[in-house]
Amino acid sequence: MRRAKCRRSGFGCGTCPTTSPTLTRAGSTLSGLTSFQIYTNQQSSDVSVYVDNLRFESTSMVLESPGTSVRQDDSGVLTYALAAANGAIAIGQRGADPATWQQTMVAGPVAGPVASVVDVSGRMSVLGRTTAGALTWRRQSGGWQSPAAPSVILAGPPAAAVDAAGKLTFLARTPQNTLVVGWLDSPTSDSWHTATLTDVSSGNVATATGDPAVGLDVGGKLCFFVQTTGNQLLHGWQDSPGATQWHTTIIRQNDTGDPVPVAGRPAIGQTSWGRLVFVARDPAGRLSHGWQTNVGAGPWQWTTLMPVTDTDDDGTHVTATVVGDPAISLDACALLTYFVRTSDGRVLHGWQNAPDSGPWHATLIRDASHTYAQVTGPVAVSQDDIGRLVFTAPAGDGSATVGWQDQPGTGPWHLTRTGTGL
Repeated sequence: MRRAKCRRSGFGCGTCPTTSPTLTRAGSTLSGLTSFQIYTNQQSSDVSVYVDNLRFESTSMVLESPGTSVRQDDSGVLTYALAAANGAIAIGQRGADPATWQQTMVAGPVAGPVASVVDVSGRMSVLGRTTAGALTWRRQSGGWQSPAAPSVILAGPPAAAVDAAGKLTFLARTPQNTLVVGWLDSPTSDSWHTATLTDVSSGNVATATGDPAVGLDVGGKLCFFVQTTGNQLLHGWQDSPGATQWHTTIIRQNDTGDPVPVAGRPAIGQTSWGRLVFVARDPAGRLSHGWQTNVGAGPWQWTTLMPVTDTDDDGTHVTATVVGDPAISLDACALLTYFVRTSDGRVLHGWQNAPDSGPWHATLIRDASHTYAQVTGPVAVSQDDIGRLVFTAPAGDGSATVGWQDQPGTGPWHLTRTGTGL
């Protein structure tokens, strides 16, 4: 019997006792579990693990960063998906050396950001939008396949996730400023269902003026955030895990009722204790950050994160202007972090002072030679196989900028350029 390892919020707990498949001896409450590895005796097939009603069926289980186009594949290999200049999908996979990547081109066509997700069978799917607004779906199963995508017209890039039933699901804005939701018939099916997203209580069709972000909450319900009329933030969630009915509301400050100011695509995630959170650019080039006051439920609180550095800035605090859409992830220390492009093409990185708690710190990412990361497009972030944060983004010269922590949860940062044709 091999060992089971886990990391609890706030610290690494080392090696726990050998666990049963029900995690009854994992030594941690599920709400505090940020990542885990579990092993049993040699099995003839993959072990199914259930965490808060979410099923994982893979020999490699990783901490997902919803809405981002870089993640580990089923073998633990860090993989990015980016739109190439010629409309193909550039797939980059990291080698044993964190600075070495191998890029291949997969047939598109796509234009703009794409979404990647690994399904319960371990297959990576990439979804994107063509210049004409059609949905493109590519799936890795041995080689890359081109299964038929549903016939929908999109006005922006799709967001994708796997629901509690294991079904691949996407959300996207339409030319009518509504949201279309699509889901597979079953985890192994290629047959899609699509619908206009409607609030089940009021019957109102959801209005979107920006592109959505989608992810799971602690109870296994798919949730989304999207900019709506008046630069407000619309939040939606499934009626129950895997359901086709949705509820929607405008996010407002619990005590004052003030709506959240947003401009662009939000990022969605969970804190180490399971609170659903968002980070979004606001119209003034700052960041709006909100969180559930109760795990898995509202009411909501939000605040403005000022884009001002206080770390690794040689004592001269820099006030940046945010122009990109943020990406968020938990790090190996269970701290919520964000990455976002600034007006001068640098990458602003922020993190909580403690798990599930502020205040926040921020820096402009640079390497040991004081060379700043330079990007021209959306930043994506994931953990690698040992827990280091890794970000990728288009660099503007046909390559991608890649940055990674020196050790899990801590810098200094390393930078490289990789890929061509982007």
